Amino acid sequence: MAKLKFGRRFAAVKAAVAAVCLPAVAAVPADVPAAASSGAARAARAEIRRAIAGPATRKEAIKRALTSDDAVVRRFALWNLFADDRESAFGWMETHVNDGSRPVGVLMAELSRQMPEERRMKFLGRLAEATEDESVRLACSLARGFPFRRDNVPVSLNPVNDHAVALVKSIPLPTDGWRFKHDLTAEGHIKPGYQKPEVKPRKSWPTVKIGSFWEDCPGVGRNFNGIGWYRLEWAVPEKPEGANVFELCFDGVDEEAWVWLNGEYIGQHTEGVAGWNKPFRFDVAKEIRWGVTNVVVVRVNDTANGGGIHKGVRLEAMRCDF
Repeated sequence: MAKLKFGRRFAAVKAAVAAVCLPAVAAVPADVPAAASSGAARAARAEIRRAIAGPATRKEAIKRALTSDDAVVRRFALWNLFADDRESAFGWMETHVNDGSRPVGVLMAELSRQMPEERRMKFLGRLAEATEDESVRLACSLARGFPFRRDNVPVSLNPVNDHAVALVKSIPLPTDGWRFKHDLTAEGHIKPGYQKPEVKPRKSWPTVKIGSFWEDCPGVGRNFNGIGWYRLEWAVPEKPEGANVFELCFDGVDEEAWVWLNGEYIGQHTEGVAGWNKPFRFDVAKEIRWGVTNVVVVRVNDTANGGGIHKGVRLEAMRCDF
């Protein structure tokens, strides 16, 4: 599997992270309590920085700082631990995945780029599952080496929409006829770009069913964990009369999913392991093409046990009197 190497790329990450970590006394993140910006807190941070900078006190100071109630101090300590002993930093990260703070969570996602591929993917899945902070989840997504992200809030779930939404027609996608491709390097979105409609499946791609775990599909592999791509060419019927809201709905994907419709990225489901059986949906009013063949592509990441699109997918045509 592909691994990121310690070179120019990481030097840029190091500089960016250092820029966030080192001047932390002067810039308090939004999720750090207001008390952390007091004179006493600034003095405490300055003392920690001096202790960590001293060769005789560095090791013990880092150890003590990692238990601090101040998230900025923990972040600074983790960065310095990583600089001294990468493996010890990784071990601390894996046992403190529930740290809960934005400063530490974002840094852990960045540092995980230097883990071996399999370990990194498992760690990032756990970190994404453990947090509700969107900044940390975005950092996890980017650390997977995957740049796609879109905040797609469907009309039916939008809290600011105070108009009734009524179902006009539910159009199930076929369970048969999906094509599948393993992505052992996690770089299929770069080359050849499996999300592109013009990238056609080859004969070697097995034809699979959705509605069951991919381990049950011939050609996938009984013990496959990792990234796989699903692709479906789907004959969409004519637009249902009276409908003006259209949402692509997934009843369950194990564990994470990134979805394209006709080459347009429509959104992601990235809750880590916790999201394996949770339904999700996307607004596709602009992307759906009526009366012609559409191409649906789903990139799935699974880290343990069953994986894949194990429940149904449908297009819901609804009406909302905005």
